[in-house]
Amino acid sequence: MSNPISASSIVPERQLTIVGVSYTNSNPNGVRFTPIAHGGWKITDHINNYSSECLNQFFYANGYPTHIIIWLGQNQTPQESSALSAGNNTVIKNNYKTLIGKYSDVVNSAIGVRPKVLLISQYQAGYYPETHALIAKAQYEISQENPKVSFFNLYKEAGGKNFDKVTYLSDGVHIVTGK
Repeated sequence: MSNPISASSIVPERQLTIVGVSYTNSNPNGVRFTPIAHGGWKITDHINNYSSECLNQFFYANGYPTHIIIWLGQNQTPQESSALSAGNNTVIKNNYKTLIGKYSDVVNSAIGVRPKVLLISQYQAGYYPETHALIAKAQYEISQENPKVSFFNLYKEAGGKNFDKVTYLSDGVHIVTGK
């Protein structure tokens, strides 16, 4: 079952763009997957552009999550990019921690439970391998510091140079379906 929703009528001063649909299984043991996505956004965009009230309304409308998957990092702020280029992952690590804290605080305030979080690193697409490795390292470190956070190293599993490049458009980022 899918349930398209627009939160613009819920919080008109913060236009929350919901891309996609909510997938649910009516079985009580089922799963619900509701993405919050906005193409081209950076971690800080998700921190700064969605107020806690806006996120609360979104979660209220769609169900408060027990698990959150964060797969961000391909798009970076100038500060993140400069630090990573200098071999320092502190800026991006702090931004991930801020985002995790914001989402977790909103859910905890509403239902009294902090969700589990899965950080997924980027596959190699457009940055030097050292940059991808530093981002994955930051995510791994967060997972070691916070027992509610897990980490999947997609960079290690799917790319560096091992990733099947023929599944991409010529821009090297967007997956071609049906291959």
